[in-house]
Amino acid sequence: MDELAKRIKERVADARSRLTIVRNADRFLSHPDTQNAVSRECGILLLPISSAIELRVRYELTDKASEQNVCYVIDGDMELLPDMQPYILDKGGINLSDLMPAYDAMEIKKHPCHGEWLRICSERNTLPTYLLIRRAMR
Repeated sequence: MDELAKRIKERVADARSRLTIVRNADRFLSHPDTQNAVSRECGILLLPISSAIELRVRYELTDKASEQNVCYVIDGDMELLPDMQPYILDKGGINLSDLMPAYDAMEIKKHPCHGEWLRICSERNTLPTYLLIRRAMR
């Protein structure tokens, strides 16, 4: 996960703000394993948010006064409220295919080992494991 965590950090963190927001349609950043690895290895809290109200409450009650680096993860087209824009930097969209250029979700889903691939990746969650599986599938 070390290399993958670094790639995630490059996409979600920014020196201009300790609070960022990303759109993650494939929900890869919402997986607890991914969140734990990025927090442990990069010091960034990946926090799934489901609504603008939830974001507002979390920001006002916790993150406004905290020094923690937080990346709010949304899976839809939720807009950042105008009065929050100066405090939370919008980093756009990110998907697993952005982090792993060789990743082909349709090919993986059609392959007979699809369930095994998901099990191994969720247990180890490493880029080298993914690449080995990808090579074996060819």
